[in-house]
Amino acid sequence: MPQVWPCPESHVVMFMTYCFEKAYSPTSIASYISGLSFFHKINGWYSIADVFVVRKLLQGCRRLRPVVDKRAPITVSMLRQICTIMPTITYTYYETVLFKALFTVAFFGLFRVGELVDTTSGNAPIMVDSTQINLAKTHVSLVLKVTKNNQYGHPMCIKLPCESEKLICPVNNLGIFLAMRPRSNGNLFIHENMQSVTRCQFSSVLNKVLSQLGFNCKVYKTHSFRIGRATQLASMGFPDEVIMRLGRWKSDAFMSYIR
Repeated sequence: MPQVWPCPESHVVMFMTYCFEKAYSPTSIASYISGLSFFHKINGWYSIADVFVVRKLLQGCRRLRPVVDKRAPITVSMLRQICTIMPTITYTYYETVLFKALFTVAFFGLFRVGELVDTTSGNAPIMVDSTQINLAKTHVSLVLKVTKNNQYGHPMCIKLPCESEKLICPVNNLGIFLAMRPRSNGNLFIHENMQSVTRCQFSSVLNKVLSQLGFNCKVYKTHSFRIGRATQLASMGFPDEVIMRLGRWKSDAFMSYIR
């Protein structure tokens, strides 16, 4: 089609139809339409996303091709196995300590991976100078500067209590890691060469561990820690409002995490 701006509604409809016929997910199609709509609005043109036929086509895509979240939860039992087998996956003792701390904190803190490790901007939301373990070692305090639902708000202090089982206790694992961590400012989770852990490395180590344990890596993703902890809290009878607060949800979207 010719490049015509603002984009004619008929072109948008044909583009959406093409994407649907190519088996794109409704979420992907909606993302493309959102991008086009933003480009239109920033240039002072009409909003594509507000066009009636476009909204109805998106609804039809979701109805005919519903998206099913196939991500499975990482359970406490799995976390125990992960921590046990970690020394056979990593190359050094430091890396073992690093990823045990990272994975246990991710689980019990209901963290998104982007809240713990290096992002494209070069800084993770949690810094070492804002991480403290109290003297009695009953809990650890982590200050989260930015969250998905709080990008411009005040920093949030998250307290993780000590777990009875030391192998999977985030306070114990983080304490061991902090004792070994190179003395430098910046991101909390860094390698021995002081390079920050990245999202790709987080995923890679998780996949290696799960493959070694015989789990299907296609259904276990970085978000599986968050899903697993939310599911565990629900099964333990925690009220919805408590789960929302612990997971930093602003709506009932947390219900889709309960397996």
